[in-house]
Amino acid sequence: MGLTVADLQQRDGRAAFVDLSGKGGRIRTIPVPDWVEKALQAWLQAAGITEGRIFRAVSRWGSVVGEGLSTTAVLGIVVEYAAALGLELSCRTAPKTRTPSRRAVFWQLKPGLK
Repeated sequence: MGLTVADLQQRDGRAAFVDLSGKGGRIRTIPVPDWVEKALQAWLQAAGITEGRIFRAVSRWGSVVGEGLSTTAVLGIVVEYAAALGLELSCRTAPKTRTPSRRAVFWQLKPGLK
């Protein structure tokens, strides 16, 4: 995942991820709730991260490794926690009218059948 420590900034007294490239190449600022900022700051302090990517792999011995998480790693984490919460993860692609090489993949969480 590409979020960096530099992306997390204070704007108007609130935390936000700033200048992120969004849909259609638009530059966006994403507000961060207070509880999320506290959790992020706790992670950054515990992991000793002061610059670069926020989310990184952690070895089974508890040390931070590498420069970031792959999309496959993030998907694995989401699937694991979704299942623990009783949610189902489904996948769909953009309509067939789009160029196949540029077809987007969308993931959606929905209540599971328990």
